[in-house]
Amino acid sequence: MKAKLILLCVLLQLMGTASCTKKKDATTSPNNPTYTYDMVATINGVPYSQSNYTFREEQSFLYISNSDSSGARTFPNISFQVINSFDTGTYDLAGAGAYAFLNTSATTTITDAYGTLHVATRTASMITGTFSFTSLDSTKVTNGSFTAKHN
Repeated sequence: MKAKLILLCVLLQLMGTASCTKKKDATTSPNNPTYTYDMVATINGVPYSQSNYTFREEQSFLYISNSDSSGARTFPNISFQVINSFDTGTYDLAGAGAYAFLNTSATTTITDAYGTLHVATRTASMITGTFSFTSLDSTKVTNGSFTAKHN
């Protein structure tokens, strides 16, 4: 049953990120600073850094993912899905409504086995947080942080 739920979440996540479009970055002014919308982490001891992270709400899901300037994802790629909550707080990534995805290629997605996602701040236009998790294949993702803009 858990395997079917994980597969369903992976499919929903892939469908959701395939439809992402990139919006223009914020312009620089005293009231509208330019942010770097990125994610950094360590994957099995190797530094990871990607830019163009966005978040969106769709039905009862919160998605955090990235894409390049054309809207395509780059690899490796870390993304998150939270079900039935758009609030700040700490989420258990053990399959109880919050999931991490480590996409090593367009066809290979590894889901989390356990870990946490902490959403530290949330506004209408930006979300920030930290994370760490160990995937089902024992890949360790540590020291993660992100800033994502609304898509």
